[in-house]
Amino acid sequence: MNTFIVALILIAMLSSVAWARMPQVGDHVSINSGFPGNDEGTITDFENGLICLHQVGTYGEGDMCIGIGSIRMLTWVD
Repeated sequence: MNTFIVALILIAMLSSVAWARMPQVGDHVSINSGFPGNDEGTITDFENGLICLHQVGTYGEGDMCIGIGSIRMLTWVD
């Protein structure tokens, strides 16, 4: 019975990981990196541990890169 429960838990964990999706160039995302506010923009590039975004905001538009290690949460924006 214990083996069955362990197998069931393992299958549940693996099936939830299968739904995970990696961000891709062209996705519109919001990134929380621990600094006040979120950075929102369209992914333009992945470079050596960086995700680069093109942002359009109230202060104009521009490009910025965020280190992957500093990202706390990444969400897709419609």
